[in-house]
Amino acid sequence: MASAATYTPIATQTLASNASSVSFTSIPQTYTDLVLVANVLGYYSVATYIGVGIQVGNGAIDTGTNYSSTMLSGDGSSAASSRATNAVSAGFWATALAADNGTRNTVVTHFLNYSNTTTYKTWLTRFNAQQTTNSTNIVGTTVNLWRNTAAINQISFGDFNGTNFYSGSTFTLYGIASA
Repeated sequence: MASAATYTPIATQTLASNASSVSFTSIPQTYTDLVLVANVLGYYSVATYIGVGIQVGNGAIDTGTNYSSTMLSGDGSSAASSRATNAVSAGFWATALAADNGTRNTVVTHFLNYSNTTTYKTWLTRFNAQQTTNSTNIVGTTVNLWRNTAAINQISFGDFNGTNFYSGSTFTLYGIASA
């Protein structure tokens, strides 16, 4: 017997112009988990990686120091890890170029039990990025924590250091129904 679709599209945004962040608001509380799939390229004056942050909230985006994250990444020959606590966002790395070359990196973020109101919120992010000046490609994952028990009904996704995502970057938010 065929089952119903697991991922239900909630909203999609495609940037018509460069933007420093993308937000999803009024997220329904009718799902167990959320998945955000983004195909992005960041702008920076030189080819590098940029740190992209995710902020969440209930009624308003929380910009306080209520986030923590642990990142693991590798490039095929070496591995790295980092940790941030009491941060203003929880994030990952993305490719940034001085000129848009038409490529985008895929980032998948899974928000676990986002509508539960008895536990702190966690999300997992998988990403890939490229440092084009030396052709280094990295893949990585982060585990992130928002120290708040409120249900998430808003998500902001961006480089909060002032750089932009190029136009053509896409962001799709899916709901996952409970089994």
